[in-house]
Amino acid sequence: MRAFKFYAPKQPLRLEKVPVSKPKTNEVLIRIRASGVCGTDVNYVNGKTLPYNMPIILGHEISGIIEEVGEDVKDLEVGDRIVVHYIISCGRCKQCMQGHDNRCRRRVSIGAHIDGGFAEYITVPARNAFKLPSNLTFEEGAIMGCAVSTPFHALFTGGFKAGDSVAVFGLGGIGMHAAMWARVLGAGLVVGVDISDFKLKLARELGADVTVNPKTEDPIKAIQDVTDGWGVDIAIECAGVPDTVRYALNSIQGKSRYETGRAVLVAVHNLDL
Repeated sequence: MRAFKFYAPKQPLRLEKVPVSKPKTNEVLIRIRASGVCGTDVNYVNGKTLPYNMPIILGHEISGIIEEVGEDVKDLEVGDRIVVHYIISCGRCKQCMQGHDNRCRRRVSIGAHIDGGFAEYITVPARNAFKLPSNLTFEEGAIMGCAVSTPFHALFTGGFKAGDSVAVFGLGGIGMHAAMWARVLGAGLVVGVDISDFKLKLARELGADVTVNPKTEDPIKAIQDVTDGWGVDIAIECAGVPDTVRYALNSIQGKSRYETGRAVLVAVHNLDL
């Protein structure tokens, strides 16, 4: 099959021919129909951070059609449309047992530890393949595995409850979905912060109540103004730069010395705060 391999930052991915991996007894072979480009992939290419192994096929937002199933696979069959859960966890460590497979002590990430979805085929454990509803496209399915599910998880990691006020810093793919999830799930206030006026306009169209461009307005003052000085209940940081991290931490503070909100840092950070 053909695949794009990553060898080093600041270098183009190389289109190569690589073998197709035959599925083991508990695995499925997937013909990839869509593979999203995540901010993590961009960070690898730009050298902000690196995958665990190189060279490697990047890409972890994957959807496709099952081409072959291992002999022990019972709930999936050839022809099923699926989306891939890119975290391969052990299911046995403390974190897995507590429902935090993203923090599995034996975690293997597709596109970071092992070859990913910038290819024609991929083989994954059957437990990582989820059926894609017929009313969703492959493109929509691909981003569900990361850009949609990650901000959903971030909100509830922050203890989100209906009625909470939420500020999202960085309105890329993750941040925009965070704002959308907050609105859909019943947030009392949604604030979007970004330096792109286009993204701020889109965020308003998708449900943000207030948007702030730090180039022209102090986001902390704006948040204090719309929360009567209390700060927001949850801040979701999705940009991974020092300014937005500081904004997120300051946005959850207010006029009470005994109560603060909760900040969840989603983006990759190489920060000295």
